[in-house]
Amino acid sequence: MPCIYWMRKRQKSDTNPKRRGILLQMKKATSLQTVDKYLAKLPDDERNALQKVRETILKAAPMAEEKISYQIPSYSYMGPLIHFASMRKHLSLFGVEKDLFKKLAKELKGFDISGRTMHFSPDHMIPAPLITKMVKIRIASNLALAQKKLSALKKSQPKLCSRGHTLTGSGPCKKCWPGFLKLLK
Repeated sequence: MPCIYWMRKRQKSDTNPKRRGILLQMKKATSLQTVDKYLAKLPDDERNALQKVRETILKAAPMAEEKISYQIPSYSYMGPLIHFASMRKHLSLFGVEKDLFKKLAKELKGFDISGRTMHFSPDHMIPAPLITKMVKIRIASNLALAQKKLSALKKSQPKLCSRGHTLTGSGPCKKCWPGFLKLLK
């Protein structure tokens, strides 16, 4: 999907009415700013189904940030957690992690899974405990990744002595040690 700047620039200069109409539709699609607005434009059965998914996600991760990303409702906490959307023929749940659905393969039998996407319908909903389990797995994965990044950052920072001098090699600080020896005499 092209960026908004390009669409506006193209829209003003484009003389082809068909292409100009497509650009206007794309601009309208990007105007959805909240999950409530996204859900409001859906048919009742889809809206109710996705509202249940939304409530389950927020219950499992109350600290998660809810936003519209890629024109679909998205949830993130220390990184992306999970997304959902309404498509033409089905509803979708997007697991960000590659192996998320593989980890839960036994519980997901009966659902159509394609890569990181799970298809379902208002008649054949994903059980709430299963959505909760998926969100908890994603939270644990994001926290582990954040911990790994933090430990790598700590390793890359230079070691300092108690007075703030950078230590080179092992042993006492080269700047503080001579002064310490004078104190002992």
